[in-house]
Amino acid sequence: MVCRSARAKADLLRIAKPEGSAICFDIDHSSEGRGAYLCPDKKCLAKAHKTDALSKALKKKVPETVYLALARHLASVSEDDSPEKLLGFALRSRTALLGSTAVEQGLKRGKVRLVVLDRSTAEATQDRMGRLCKALARPLRLWQGEKAVSDITGKANCRIIGITDASIALTLSRQLKSRI
Repeated sequence: MVCRSARAKADLLRIAKPEGSAICFDIDHSSEGRGAYLCPDKKCLAKAHKTDALSKALKKKVPETVYLALARHLASVSEDDSPEKLLGFALRSRTALLGSTAVEQGLKRGKVRLVVLDRSTAEATQDRMGRLCKALARPLRLWQGEKAVSDITGKANCRIIGITDASIALTLSRQLKSRI
């Protein structure tokens, strides 16, 4: 990492150098091979580009297309966006899991970066999700928006969302101050 700050690996952007393939932006951390990690921050990306830190870490020149892909990804998730917009974006980009079963499975597989519970979620479910998130070191936030989570998702009775994209999860986690 360029800034040397301590963060969970799941919250970082990964650039991969798969054996026999070109260097690429590994958005879901699933590519095999050597990897370099970067904070989901435009300043860190700019510094990494200027100092060629990713090329040094991967021991191979990182193409401009990778930097452009990273910049596009970071631009798509802005701190200025409202939580409703971010949830909508996560749904459209298919980086959100809906419902307690899908979120629990995603957590156990290490895919979910943030869990968001609607304020109307049953207390027993809040407790169960709270214990699971604590055990797996994942943030859990309570949705306090004007619209219910089910209204945003368009799914009746949907009260739990798991965000799988690191940048969206980090931004949304910062915006949703209320923790459980």
